[in-house]
Amino acid sequence: MYFSTGTLILTVMIFLSCTNANASVSILSAKECANMQTRGTITSSNPVSCDRLRRVNFRHVNFNGVIKTGNIVVLDSVAEQVEGIFSELFKQRFPIHKAVVIEHYQGNDEASMVDIAKRFNFSYNIKN
Repeated sequence: MYFSTGTLILTVMIFLSCTNANASVSILSAKECANMQTRGTITSSNPVSCDRLRRVNFRHVNFNGVIKTGNIVVLDSVAEQVEGIFSELFKQRFPIHKAVVIEHYQGNDEASMVDIAKRFNFSYNIKN
């Protein structure tokens, strides 16, 4: 059976619109957890173990209308809700500048604050 490129693209678009393919939740691998430790996101005193964390991968539209992918790490108990939120934001074409995990900033809170986004980051940086 032969499908034209247009038919294939249309089929994929229909599939994506009928599923929650705009966002997904995944369990962090041992390699990802080790990377978080190396980059200072998780420490031995972290009250939340890595096995309780989930990565939410999602598609989003940036401020230029370009479709991008982003991801954040959240607690397992809220991962499905966060997945649903980002899926709905994509459907509504709500613009998001970018979404990267804190490891991108080597676990540096101040560097990540430039993006003014919150996601999982265990830190004792409490200022009085």
